Amino acid sequence: MGLNSKNAKIVFASNNGHKLEEIRSLFPNFEILSLKDIGFDKEIIENGHSFEANARIKSESIFRFLHTFKEENPSYLILSDDSGICVEALNFAPGIHSARYSSQGTDKANLEKLLEELRDNPNRKAFFICVLCLILPNGTTHFFEGKIHGNLSEKVLGENGFGYDPIFVPLGGEKSFAQMSESEKNSLSHRGVAGKKCSEFLAQILS
Repeated sequence: MGLNSKNAKIVFASNNGHKLEEIRSLFPNFEILSLKDIGFDKEIIENGHSFEANARIKSESIFRFLHTFKEENPSYLILSDDSGICVEALNFAPGIHSARYSSQGTDKANLEKLLEELRDNPNRKAFFICVLCLILPNGTTHFFEGKIHGNLSEKVLGENGFGYDPIFVPLGGEKSFAQMSESEKNSLSHRGVAGKKCSEFLAQILS
């Protein structure tokens, strides 16, 4: 593919600052480019019915953009993420709708809605899931999944992280994701698990 670990660049199909920070920390040996960095400003319609489908939609959209509208036809690696939280008591909602769970679609509103729907419910079991979709310059597609189970607190705990991090406490732990340092969270989070699998794969195929 003409790539090696020293010159390979990853286009991460997002402009979400929090996710970009996590991806950069998970792939320290790569230059990570955002959608803004490559001049992509169109909305990607995530109308898939699974995390894998939505991740594929994002990566394929960027692959087509780079290979259609960029004269240099760059040999970038393209990586996308689709992730969410699945709550047992809510029939595993919000699931793929996690980012748009409330009418406002903000982290704060989404979290408040989830806490309200679980009010007085003793079943706090939930899991975070992340699916990464990697497209290589030759067009081959690879998926990497990470999942972590835990329980949801009844109130916000901590100020770090984003999304539902302030109410998610991993099994066997006492701190929410939002009470952890970045390195603590990445060592066991759903995105951290998926990222490790992807990093190991890239280490095998890149010289």
